[in-house]
Amino acid sequence: MVFSDISDFIVYNLDRIRHEKVDFKKIALNNLEKAEEEYREKFVIVSSMRLDAVISEAFNLSRSESDKFIKSELVKVNYSTISKGHYELKEGDLVSVRRKGRFKIHSIDGLTKKDRVKLTLFFPI
Repeated sequence: MVFSDISDFIVYNLDRIRHEKVDFKKIALNNLEKAEEEYREKFVIVSSMRLDAVISEAFNLSRSESDKFIKSELVKVNYSTISKGHYELKEGDLVSVRRKGRFKIHSIDGLTKKDRVKLTLFFPI
């Protein structure tokens, strides 16, 4: 999206981004279609809603490996960099781990008999 006063300039002058040829066309803002994202669902059981615990279950890592990603500032929650493994996640949070992927906590489905938390995670396809 760009301002209308520079849109003609961009459409007529920008033909490459790095080494890739690109084509543009102008679309009015009221004619934009909402993009439907497709998700892959994954059900996990975690010991707590701590960031390091959920990342380790989501990407099949150990807690210490997920903690390395967090301390290296490669993890974002809702587009904000988080550097503490004890950060508490909540339903609806979007978690992004650089070099691994991202997921959204779709729902908290309750507790198990051993007081562990059941989660439904959505991974974009």
